Amino acid sequence: MNPTFLIRRARLDDQRAFYEICLRTSDNGADGSHLHDDPAALGHLFVGPYLNLEPDFALALEDATGVCGYCFGAPNSAHFYARFQREWLPPIQAKLRPPASDPVRWTLSERLHDQLLHPEAVAYFPASFAPWPAHVHIDLLPRAQGRGWGRRMLELQLAALRETGAGGVHLRAATGNARALAFYRKLGFTDLPAGPEAPPDSLFLGRPLLIPMNTDLPVVERYFDESNRQLRAVFGTQREKLDTAARWLGEALAAEHWLYAFGTGHSHMLAEEIFYRAGNLGRANPILDERLMLHKEAIDATYLEREPGLAAKILANYPVEAGDVLIVASNSGRNAVPIELALLGRERGLKVIAITNLAQSLAWPTRHPSGQRLCDAAELTIDNCGINGDAAVYLNGLPGKVGPTSTITGAFIVNAIIVGGIEQALKLGHTPEVFISSNTSGDEHNSWILQKYRSRVRHL
Repeated sequence: MNPTFLIRRARLDDQRAFYEICLRTSDNGADGSHLHDDPAALGHLFVGPYLNLEPDFALALEDATGVCGYCFGAPNSAHFYARFQREWLPPIQAKLRPPASDPVRWTLSERLHDQLLHPEAVAYFPASFAPWPAHVHIDLLPRAQGRGWGRRMLELQLAALRETGAGGVHLRAATGNARALAFYRKLGFTDLPAGPEAPPDSLFLGRPLLIPMNTDLPVVERYFDESNRQLRAVFGTQREKLDTAARWLGEALAAEHWLYAFGTGHSHMLAEEIFYRAGNLGRANPILDERLMLHKEAIDATYLEREPGLAAKILANYPVEAGDVLIVASNSGRNAVPIELALLGRERGLKVIAITNLAQSLAWPTRHPSGQRLCDAAELTIDNCGINGDAAVYLNGLPGKVGPTSTITGAFIVNAIIVGGIEQALKLGHTPEVFISSNTSGDEHNSWILQKYRSRVRHL
């Protein structure tokens, strides 16, 4: 992916650019500017209300040229459409005249004016859509398409909507936009039945966001259920990315390259997960710094991981090379050190994989001066499908939730990449060195791996 692209929260001053994007993607994904006499009408329907009424669920994509995409969301469609008609439309309607000619002869802009004056079809949300109360809307200019950024924006948006408690999400797509329909279906959206009142030439698709938690269960069972939900969500929604990461690792191992991993705070455990462990790789090197771990001056570590410039000093201690694979884990994805380490890894030609919590990443501002989060800095981002704040279950009498889950899902992701990478390497005709438990018969087998790599791996 092109590192010059950046996902950020949308601002009100993006509105003009967003309206233009809406026009330039309005002809089944192609430029429809030439079809409109009133270039603002389409934006009044599908851009302005989201940017102004739901700013917490408005994302912008930009590159060096400027804004090139948006992704909007509304967690409660019924509430959104009520405000759309009550707050957004009246000042626009006051400036419009009803189209006077025969509807058969209306121009496209006149049809849009009629929808602004009579928004029932635009605000289509039948009772049958109740299981999918949230909705999303996304458009990208051609220069941003086909690079994975639409998927990334939608994942961030779905994570934010999931955090509101919405059980499902739906979207509207033009029947003639085959590329968009294929994209949505690949992300788990399925067709929803729409009644005769539905807008013409449109399809509606939906997908679940939450598996309801039974709060009557004992807390241990609720924690078990939520952990399982997140693991299933990782496997169900991130499988393609896990396969890509495994392929990268397999190719790297076959070319005699290395796996590195880094994390701060509790995420450092995922770096240790790859290292000197039964069933894991001999060519695996954790990037560890005691100042950023928790066994020594943990309070200082909380603030040190926010310090720009530290990542370069840490990485200088490790012999990384172009072609190596680097996993960077950070649940929040907002602190400077993991973000900079990912950026440095990419500059040096490493394949950089982020493991992060997109729901948390979207909910809080980055602490990196570039405005990027870890999910922006990495070449591939795998969502651990956790919730904002990591802790997962409520107990009466406490101000916050208990039972963090990011270590559980993170360890699964790391090991899924490794076992998949080993399989890929074997398919390529290369047999990676793998440790056997020293508490079985592994000592003799492991000794030659350790002798071979001891000078290379500083933590041995």
